[in-house]
Amino acid sequence: MDRILIIDRDPDHAEALMASLCRAGRSIETCSDERIAFAIPNANQIDVLIVVPPGRSSWKEQVREIRTALKTRFNRPAVLCVLRWAPQGPADRLFGDSLGVEVQHEY
Repeated sequence: MDRILIIDRDPDHAEALMASLCRAGRSIETCSDERIAFAIPNANQIDVLIVVPPGRSSWKEQVREIRTALKTRFNRPAVLCVLRWAPQGPADRLFGDSLGVEVQHEY
């Protein structure tokens, strides 16, 4: 079973993601802040990290910081970034590709 950590500052959105993934038989934890997320018990045992940035202005920096923090880990999780706005072309996906992060838009 995949162990998933969702980092999302919107508790309602995090709860909806968690409910969907739990129905698929996943073990899920949520956190509203990435600095706290990496300090929770078993954070090193996460298979998938889902990051939901709060807005367009700082999402790239947030993803860069998370990838930097994960570089020191032996077991690095797959990272999925869920952007809650319409795509403006391929730039967001290409940015994610450059960091090894899957980027999906939800709107």
